[in-house]
Amino acid sequence: MFGIDRKRIWTKFWTQNQFITNFFEEVDEFDGSISAYCFFEKAYEELESTVKLVTTFWEDCDCEGDADCLDSEGAGTIAATVI
Repeated sequence: MFGIDRKRIWTKFWTQNQFITNFFEEVDEFDGSISAYCFFEKAYEELESTVKLVTTFWEDCDCEGDADCLDSEGAGTIAATVI
């Protein structure tokens, strides 16, 4: 990808939580599971897909989906960003 060492590219996935992993998953357009790429100055040395860093996880809100809840905006969950 653009002449960048593949071992410097991490892929950001969106599943139940968001995470990045040391693997370059090339796609033509982003979909619901892959949301971005992260480029690092130093290449990783580990085997591909062996490092997984959670960037955002979801916590249940005490409101249980109340539409008037300001914390979760009625979604029933709150996003907690790690990095």
